[in-house]
Amino acid sequence: MSEEKNRTELSDNELDEVTGGAKAKYYYVQKGDELREIAKKYSTTVNQLCLWNGISNPNFIKTGDRLRVG
Repeated sequence: MSEEKNRTELSDNELDEVTGGAKAKYYYVQKGDELREIAKKYSTTVNQLCLWNGISNPNFIKTGDRLRVG
């Protein structure tokens, strides 16, 4: 059974993705972003962002990285 993906672009650096009925929100890291600021913007925690995205060092994210934020 194949999963159909529906994507709705929110802005240049945000993306909603629906896969198999579950909706996840993604954010593309911009120059100067910090995980704590991204976590605050999306009402989550740095620890949760690290868990969702497999980040072992929260001080090291790169411009262009796609992060699950919700």
